[in-house]
Amino acid sequence: MAGLLVPTTVTDALTSIALFFFGLSFITLGGMALGKGDPKGAAGVFTLVGIINGILGFIIIGAFGLAGSAAPIYASVGLLVLIFALTWIVAGIVNAHGYDLRGLGNASILSGLMMLGFAAFFISLGLEGVFTTIGSAWLTICTLSWAWAFWSVTLASHGKIGLPVVGWTFLIQAFYTLWIPAVLLLTGTIELLA
Repeated sequence: MAGLLVPTTVTDALTSIALFFFGLSFITLGGMALGKGDPKGAAGVFTLVGIINGILGFIIIGAFGLAGSAAPIYASVGLLVLIFALTWIVAGIVNAHGYDLRGLGNASILSGLMMLGFAAFFISLGLEGVFTTIGSAWLTICTLSWAWAFWSVTLASHGKIGLPVVGWTFLIQAFYTLWIPAVLLLTGTIELLA
């Protein structure tokens, strides 16, 4: 294709692939919360997404995050991918065995807090010019949005909000924080690193 750009870095390409699979799991969870999915089938999707993204997280950390001046950036992106991978593996186990969602909801408290920490980290690196302006702003918006997504699971598991709120939260975020940025990264339209 004449107008198609290529990823500027391998990290952008791997991140876009991870985002695609995260989007798939967000849509699956959103559909389940809206009563449109089977928990056993969703368990397979969640586990597959967790395993694929776990592998990608280790690749990002191992191949790029262990040496050089950019090591903290690659390690942080890889760690963020690993946190999501673990969350989806736990969601898969919960769905496969029909466990109460309260355990996943309680674990989501920590995941949401970690997203706030990542937001602060991405803001600080954006101010230092490590990330592109778009990359820093996008990562910050995403991590803040994902904090809410995690906490919506917590609130729903404790009966504080309805499942439709969780469902729509995950469906909307699948597109604006995951699939659209995945396409933009994969085509080289946006870059994470300056």
